[in-house]
Amino acid sequence: MEVYSIDRLGQSEEVFSLSFVADGTPPTSAAASGTPTSGRWITSQTSITISADDGSGIGLGVVRFRIAHNDTYGVYGTYTVPFQLLQGEGAYTLEFESEDLLGNRELTQSVSFEVDDTPPRIDYEVGYSASDFEFTVDASAEDEGSGLASLEYRVGSGEWRTYEGPFTIRTKVSVNVEFRAVDLLGNTGMV
Repeated sequence: MEVYSIDRLGQSEEVFSLSFVADGTPPTSAAASGTPTSGRWITSQTSITISADDGSGIGLGVVRFRIAHNDTYGVYGTYTVPFQLLQGEGAYTLEFESEDLLGNRELTQSVSFEVDDTPPRIDYEVGYSASDFEFTVDASAEDEGSGLASLEYRVGSGEWRTYEGPFTIRTKVSVNVEFRAVDLLGNTGMV
């Protein structure tokens, strides 16, 4: 746009130009979880990051977010640094939105997480045959959260081995058998 003014005596100033850029587009934002993560499953130690971009607009003004834990919503706050979901295990909903310096605000975004800090549960049974000095060991593991990744065992101070089914130990002396189960987030249970 070119502009100039004329006073009451007919004197005009030099023509100068002004330029404007219209920005009616809101920024966009996204949330991401760090590690450990397995699908929507995370632990209370997993960091959550919200990133926002105003593209070729005027610039990012603010990113707001709030957290709901088991359907109880908190108040909106300003996002500045990665955070963790520390209110305990269960279902979380993260709502967030960004706004540029002109007040263009995106529609509220949301993402759901499930926090799992509980290791898998291990059950085992030992059968004994006195005539053969045989112990048959059977085990199973369950994880009601993110899911079971592995079940291992070791006899005495030996190496950890993948548990594939019942196994037999022949001995006349006592021996220690340990089990270790790990879920998809790395939570580890031992017996």
